[in-house]
Amino acid sequence: MTDTTTQVEHQQANRTQLIARLRKTDTPADGVIAKRNGDQPSPLSYSQERLWIMSQLEPDNPIYNVAGAVQFDGLLNAQALQHSLDEVVRRHEILRSRFTAEGQQVEPGGGLPLTRLDLVRFNQDSAMAQFQHCADAFIRRPFLLAEQPPLRALLAVLGERRHILLLTLHHIVSDRWSVGVLMQEVAALYGAYSQGKPSALPELPIQYGDYCVWQRGQQEKGAKHLDYWRQKLTGAPPLLALPTDRPRPPTPSYRGDMHHFELSAELSRALQQLGKQYKVTLFMVMAAAFNALLYRYTGSKDICIGYPAAGRSQSQTAALIGFFVNTLVLRCQVEAELPFSALLLQLRGQALRDQDHQGLSFGQLLEALNPVRNTSHAPLFQVMLAVQNVPMPDFRMQDVLAVPLRMDSRVAQFDLSLFVDERDGKLLGSFEYSTDLFDAGTIERMVVHLQILLAGAVGNPELPLSQLPLLPEAETRQLLDDWSGVGRAVRALASTARFTEDALLIRQAPKHPTDGLLIHRLFEQQAQLTPDKTALVFADQRISYGELNSRAALWAERLLDLGIGPECRVGVCAERSAELIVGLLAVLKSGAAYVPLDPSYPEDRLDFMLSDAGIELLLTQSALTGKFQHRAIEMLCLDNDSAKGHAKRTASRSVAPDNTAYIIYTSGSTGQPKGVAVSHGNLLHSTLARTNYYSEPLGCFLLLSSFAFDSSVAGIFWTLSQGGCLCLPQQEDLTDPAALAGLIKQHRVTHLLALPSFYTAIINDGNLPKLNTLQAVIVAGEACPG
Repeated sequence: MTDTTTQVEHQQANRTQLIARLRKTDTPADGVIAKRNGDQPSPLSYSQERLWIMSQLEPDNPIYNVAGAVQFDGLLNAQALQHSLDEVVRRHEILRSRFTAEGQQVEPGGGLPLTRLDLVRFNQDSAMAQFQHCADAFIRRPFLLAEQPPLRALLAVLGERRHILLLTLHHIVSDRWSVGVLMQEVAALYGAYSQGKPSALPELPIQYGDYCVWQRGQQEKGAKHLDYWRQKLTGAPPLLALPTDRPRPPTPSYRGDMHHFELSAELSRALQQLGKQYKVTLFMVMAAAFNALLYRYTGSKDICIGYPAAGRSQSQTAALIGFFVNTLVLRCQVEAELPFSALLLQLRGQALRDQDHQGLSFGQLLEALNPVRNTSHAPLFQVMLAVQNVPMPDFRMQDVLAVPLRMDSRVAQFDLSLFVDERDGKLLGSFEYSTDLFDAGTIERMVVHLQILLAGAVGNPELPLSQLPLLPEAETRQLLDDWSGVGRAVRALASTARFTEDALLIRQAPKHPTDGLLIHRLFEQQAQLTPDKTALVFADQRISYGELNSRAALWAERLLDLGIGPECRVGVCAERSAELIVGLLAVLKSGAAYVPLDPSYPEDRLDFMLSDAGIELLLTQSALTGKFQHRAIEMLCLDNDSAKGHAKRTASRSVAPDNTAYIIYTSGSTGQPKGVAVSHGNLLHSTLARTNYYSEPLGCFLLLSSFAFDSSVAGIFWTLSQGGCLCLPQQEDLTDPAALAGLIKQHRVTHLLALPSFYTAIINDGNLPKLNTLQAVIVAGEACPG
C-alpha cells in the first residue's frame, strides 16, 4: 500500500468521524425561516459543515480565508469606523460565533478589535509595499474556529487623509454577497455615527443560525436533487489533465497567484450582445468560451468545471452575512466540429436545470457520490468559473471616498479558476492558479489565447470549436513558418486532439525553436497530459505514461551525472522488455544518441558496432553482460533497481535539432554493416509526417520489428508522442500468428507494421474475427504478393 493511499484512507476515516459528530440531531422543517428559540447552538449549514471538517483535517491551511480591503481618501473618523464595525458584529451573530462539532455557539457582543498599522513615516510607494507585506501575513494567518472570532480587522494609516481597512473572514461565515452586505452596513453606520446620530438600520428579523435550522429541516427534498446530480455526473472523468509546467505533486501546497486582465470595451459589448442574440447570460457565454479553451488545451471531450451559485433562494436571507454560496458542477460534452453556438445552447439548458437542483449542497453531493479520493487533486473538478455581476462600486461615507482594493490571497483552492466581473462597461478577468503547476508566463499566454478565442466566437459563432482562432499572429508565424517547416505536420497532430498547437505553446516559448519540439519532449508533455493512461503493455505488465516517463527520467539523470550528453553514443542491448523502451527514452532525454544492439547478433558483429559507433557506455540487462565482459566498456543494467526516487532534472537542455538522436546499422548483406546517423530534427519530422498522413487516431501499435531496425523507430515514437499504447509481443510470440492475433484482440490493436507475407499468414490462419480493431496495417520489407 502506498503512502498516498494510506493518507487518503486516513483522511476519509477522519472525515467520516467528523460528519458523525456533526449530525447528532435533525430539526423539523418549516415553510419559512423562523427565528429559533433559546441560546442553544445552532447546527452548521451543509456548506459550513464541509469547511469545518476541512479546518479540522488541515487546521493551518489558509485556503478558506477571505479578504476584502477598502481605501479611504479623506479625513477618516477612526472612532466612528470602530463603532460601525462593532455594530455590524453585534447585528450579525455569525461574526461572533465559535464553531465546534456541536454547531455554532454565539458569544456575547464584545466589539471587533481593530489592529492599527502606522505607515505614515514611509513615502506612498514604500507605504503600499509595507502594507502589502503585512497584509499577506494578516490574510494567511489561520483561524482557530473553536476559540477565536471568524473575523479580524486591520487599519493601515498611510497618511492623514489616506487609510486602508483590511478585513479577513473565514469562508465559513462569508461569501462574496456577504462582503457586500458588510461594507454597505459599515458605510451606512459610519454616515450616522460620524454625525453623532444613531443607527438607522432596522434590526434583522432572523439570523444565519435560523437559516441553518431551517435548512436542516429540508432533508426530505434532497432526494430528487441527488437523483439529478447522480445521473448527471455518472461516468464523469475524475481529472482534467491540463498541460502544466510541472508534474502534479502528490499533495497540493495550495500556494497560488493571480493574473488580472481586462477585455476591451468593444469586446465586452460584443459578448453581451452575443448573449442577447442566443438568449443566454454572460455566465453561459464565458462558460462556453472557457470550455472551448480547455478542450483545445487538453483534447478532452468530457469536461467538468465548478461554478458558484448564490444559494439565497429565500428572500429573507438577502440582508444576512453568512456562507450561503453553493458549488455546482457544469459538465460539458464537446466535439471538434461542434459549433460555438451549439455549445452555448447546450450550456444554457444545463445551467437552467442545475438551478432547479441547487438545493443539494456540494458537501452532501460529495458524501453521496463518494468519488475515489486522490490527495493530488480536488474531487469532481479541478477548474472553477465564477462570473460576478455585482461588483463592489466606489462609494462615499460622508466626506470620505471609499475605493475597494483588490487583495490577492496567494492561495489557490483549485488548479485553475477564472473570475469575471463587469465594471464601467468592461469585463475584468482574473485567473487564480496553482503555482505548484503553472508559471506566470503560462497564464499570461492563456489570457491571450482566451481573448483571441472570445473575439473569434463573437465574429462567427457558427465556427466549430476546432476552428476558433487561438494564437496571436506572432505565435502562429513562429509555429508554422519559423520552426523548421513543421507547421503542416503540427496542425495534423493538433487535429487528433491529443496534442493541440496550444498545448505545445502553453509553456514558456523556448529560446531555440526546436527546444519545445523534440520527440522526447512531446512524450514528456503526453505524460503530463495523461499520466494514468497506459503507454506500454508487455506480457502481464501495463505501464502508464507517468511511470514510463518517471523511470526514463531517472535513468537520464544518471546518464547526465556520468557526463553523457549531446553527440555521445550510448549502446542499448536488451531483450524485448519495458526496460528496453525505458533505455531508449533515457538516452534521448540525456541528449545523447542511442545505438541499438540486438542481443541475437553474433559477438563479432556486436564488437564491430561498438567500435565503429564509438560507444562510450552500454545500457543492457544482467543476463547479457557476459557478451561484453571481454571489452573495456562501462555497463549499466536496466533491470537493476538502483535508479529510484524522483529525478531532479529530466533532460539535457543543450540538445539541438542537428544533434544525433540514434544510429541504425544496415544488415551488412552486401558488405560491412554501415551506421546511419539520424538527427533529433529528422526524427521529429518523420514522426510528425506519419501523424499527418495517417489521419485516424493511433490507439494501440503492435511492434513486431526488432528495435535494431529502422522500422521500429516509427512504431515506438509515433505511438508515444501521440498518446497511444505500445504493445510489445514477447520474443516467442513473434513467429506465432495465432498468438499475435490474440494480442491484437486483447489490447484492441489499431496499427501494426509487418512483412506482407507474415500479415498474410496471420489472416490465413483463421484469425480474421480477432482483427476487427485494426485501422491501418503497414506492410514493408518485401514485395507484396500478387
